[in-house]
Amino acid sequence: MLTFDYISSSYTGHLNNFQFGSFDENTIKEFLLTKALYFHELQTATTRLYFDEDQNLVGFFTLHNDLIELERNKVNEFGDKYGWELPNDEQYYFPAIKLHYFAIDKRYRGLGYGKHLMQEIIEIATDVTQQSGCNFITIEALPNSVEFYHKRGFKAVSQTSEFTIMVFKLGEIEKVFVEDQFEVDETTRIMMRDKLIIAKDQLGYTHLELANRVGVDEEVIENFEFSASAPDIKLIKRIAEALNIELAQLY
Repeated sequence: MLTFDYISSSYTGHLNNFQFGSFDENTIKEFLLTKALYFHELQTATTRLYFDEDQNLVGFFTLHNDLIELERNKVNEFGDKYGWELPNDEQYYFPAIKLHYFAIDKRYRGLGYGKHLMQEIIEIATDVTQQSGCNFITIEALPNSVEFYHKRGFKAVSQTSEFTIMVFKLGEIEKVFVEDQFEVDETTRIMMRDKLIIAKDQLGYTHLELANRVGVDEEVIENFEFSASAPDIKLIKRIAEALNIELAQLY
């Protein structure tokens, strides 16, 4: 289980001990060690540090506000290309959150931490969307990370000599889940299940009543609630729909 804290001078030792991978990541290393705290204190960009149970720094990410500007006659074309619904009232500026920097210590890669932090990023962006409006998450992806973001619903929209510019359309979480493009780790699925069980109890549904709403046998709902293993994401989605809960609320 990971915990987070915002970057501060008290974590200087952790930052210096953070190990990066390829040569391409030197720009991320320079940012973390020389600029992240400065920008955070100026409220220009916010950096979260994530720690394991032994207080090892396993990863971090930095977010700041962004804006996507499209030519007026390109808005519908852009939306149609990626299957996104965008305002058609001549709006051509779209608010966004930029995932400015994101890294997992190379000693802790392959353990699911990257997926967990990405889920945190989308949850934060979803909260912003509900409070003030936001359409996209943007990222300048290094060559070795393009596939990671692609698997999580990001679309490549342009290319520079160094980066692939990628965007994630907020509000597409439901679609990504349905298409099994977004990988949800076991811990997150258990958390989502627990929230659904609380919602079921608050609504006063019995296992049988919920099973009828979902269209499954009562035993399926009993196993969903009491099984030690994490439920399938498709079943989570069906139960959420039966309780009139959006997946983003569980995420």
